[in-house]
Amino acid sequence: MAYHGVVWHTGRVVKGYGVASGQAVDCPYPGGSIRLQKPCFLEAGLDLSECFNGTLNLSIFPSSFKLISPEFTFSELFWPGGCETFSFSRCYLNYGEIPASGWIYYPHSETKPDHLHPDHVMEILAPRLQGISYGSLLAVGIKADEVLIR
Repeated sequence: MAYHGVVWHTGRVVKGYGVASGQAVDCPYPGGSIRLQKPCFLEAGLDLSECFNGTLNLSIFPSSFKLISPEFTFSELFWPGGCETFSFSRCYLNYGEIPASGWIYYPHSETKPDHLHPDHVMEILAPRLQGISYGSLLAVGIKADEVLIR
């Protein structure tokens, strides 16, 4: 399948903080932050209902990424955990035989209280991918006009 304007990179699935999914022992959000944020994103215009309630953390080290013109940015969005700015850029995932699409999920560090990721770790919202685990290699297609890889 051809994707216009998409550049492919390979990353490794790494462990996150467990707050987005609610799997962390000390998670302050019952069921995770993504479960609480999804209705707010929907009200703002982005339907994430097909995405798993957690993030897929993909390290592209030694490269890093920066959203330069994301498809969606929600400034000062109120959700049950506070007020934050979030950006999203559509991405495509290739793991195994079945391609999937998802979103690079970027809570802006200037409004996020904690649990910051290094700039080589993309947080991705996507449907659950069967067979994927920590250490798995995953191809991610990003829109070159929205995301800069350096």
